[in-house]
Amino acid sequence: MAEFSTATNAEELLAKVVAHSSDKALVDLATFFLSSPFAKDIKIVFAQKGDSNLPPVAIRHLNGQSLAVTHSTSDGVTIYFRKDSPDTFSDTLVVHEALHAVTEAALDRNPSLRKELESISMAVRYSLGTASEAGNFWSRNIAGKGNEALAYAITSKEFRDLLSTLAADGKPFA
Repeated sequence: MAEFSTATNAEELLAKVVAHSSDKALVDLATFFLSSPFAKDIKIVFAQKGDSNLPPVAIRHLNGQSLAVTHSTSDGVTIYFRKDSPDTFSDTLVVHEALHAVTEAALDRNPSLRKELESISMAVRYSLGTASEAGNFWSRNIAGKGNEALAYAITSKEFRDLLSTLAADGKPFA
């Protein structure tokens, strides 16, 4: 959605998701995030491959395959989006990164929660295997990363649907 490219903070970006998205689950999540008084404090930066005036973590991710990366410092949280890829401008990616922005600090403060999410993501990996495209994607990009498991489980319709078929132990419902 090209409308996203003018946002300077997460509040503006999430308001655009609420106004334009057809995915009710994402609209509900964006609306929930908008209720936070801190949404306006999350900075949005649009960059492209080759930009050198970014933090190293943003350069590393944006020069690779990533379309966006959320980076937290003592000065606050910034979401960096690749402006040179049309795939960047999706409501799913925007809400996915917003979820990272609001949960990373909590996960940093609670290592046991992060460890539990990492364990759950590995159980899902073993359950999905790598035969399917979704299972292969999970194994390559999500397994062992609690923050990614949380973000994809909530923001990706494909993974929401797929995970709804699994029991708490990661095995398919009988």
